[in-house]
Amino acid sequence: MVHLLPGAGEVLAISELILSDEHEAVVGTRFARDSFDTSFLGIPYLWKNLGYVLPDSMYIFDTEKMYIYSAEIEYRGEGHHHFNGAVVTSHHYTLNPSGADPAEIRLASADGRDPHFLEVVGDSYRVVLTSKQSERPSRVLE
Repeated sequence: MVHLLPGAGEVLAISELILSDEHEAVVGTRFARDSFDTSFLGIPYLWKNLGYVLPDSMYIFDTEKMYIYSAEIEYRGEGHHHFNGAVVTSHHYTLNPSGADPAEIRLASADGRDPHFLEVVGDSYRVVLTSKQSERPSRVLE
């Protein structure tokens, strides 16, 4: 069972930088805010801020490895999913990061709520997210 907390990765990475003492200070990890567009977990919020579209390419801040990578983005179209008796429209994108395997993402924002991932699929993983009101837990499928 997987439970994702939006923004948790960024909070942990930033708190590590801010709260580390002089003996454990992370070296060489300062990035200008304008050197990247978003973190991976921030993609749904960037999507919303850009009018529910993603650019053709962007720079993504990897908060775990503390580096920035570029990704080409291809829009694949809309899809419809059923959650708790409601139909949710998702927007399907392919992210092609430089030097890494592509990932398929589906983004949604229903009823004025926060934008979120519905699904993230890579070569060796598939993460399917359910709504907060859902009785079923989020899960990772092989």
